[in-house]
Amino acid sequence: MPLSNDAEGRINGNRMTAADFTDFMLNKFRPSVHGVVVAIQDLDVVPKDEEGRTGVVAQATKYTTTTKSGQVTTKSSATTIVEVIERDGKRLIADFWEAQTDEV
Repeated sequence: MPLSNDAEGRINGNRMTAADFTDFMLNKFRPSVHGVVVAIQDLDVVPKDEEGRTGVVAQATKYTTTTKSGQVTTKSSATTIVEVIERDGKRLIADFWEAQTDEV
């Protein structure tokens, strides 16, 4: 689901605009590592409209990242809370919060 242009988020307390997040994903994360989602679990889903198209979703995710050179693989987990809005008939992420940790 795409981010709204005015979306804001926090990852481990670090504030990011939609532009910051997109730049990070496209220019830093994806060129350097390969990520694989291992599991996603919905923790809570709170609809804000009768059709269930907008609302807030909390998820727990487990994933691995491996450097493109294949030398380092990291197992991680994240708890994410996302607010979904509808604008011009499209569902968009308005805000997101995420706490990420690497498994030891």
